[in-house]
Amino acid sequence: MAKHIEDEVVYYYDLHPTEEDLMGESADHSALVRYLMEVLIWLFHTYPCAIYENLNFYQTAFYQEKPLAPDIAVIKGVEFQRVRSWRVGKHGPAPHVVFEIASIETWDTDLAEKPARYARMGVQEYFAYDPNEPPVFKDKPGRLLAGDLIPISKRCVSCPCELMAACGVCSWKASWCRMAPFCVLRIGMGNAV
Repeated sequence: MAKHIEDEVVYYYDLHPTEEDLMGESADHSALVRYLMEVLIWLFHTYPCAIYENLNFYQTAFYQEKPLAPDIAVIKGVEFQRVRSWRVGKHGPAPHVVFEIASIETWDTDLAEKPARYARMGVQEYFAYDPNEPPVFKDKPGRLLAGDLIPISKRCVSCPCELMAACGVCSWKASWCRMAPFCVLRIGMGNAV
């Protein structure tokens, strides 16, 4: 007897590559994502927290919806699930924090399009990090709060905890400042819904 699975969707982009999938990643990009994943998993090993790398996130049951697939997504209060993709509301909440590592090919999208898309999904914190030398963000450093890009000096891109404490929207534990080696350009979503 077949079991009816309510509202199951086989998404097109879970079976076919997106534009970003076709680009590939540099060795430095891959190493940085792998290192950040290890650090986050270690930091949150005693908390219920799902941490995903390049997982497709969807908001609807439309099978051709284009997913958002952050380099790293952290969902607090949810145990890790072995899923092909994540539908917000069905599998659990939107990621609480998202990390994107910039590349020459994606930096414009990382700063111009993704913050608004993640905010609409319900992401509370968005970090775009530029590990490139020379930087690809060039004259673009800023923080997105309540939809406004607020310029920040290049000296402000130090420990993410300093930036979070300054804006008052962080809900992360102070122990997260162990991430200090990661100098990030913080684009915070505040309490986006």
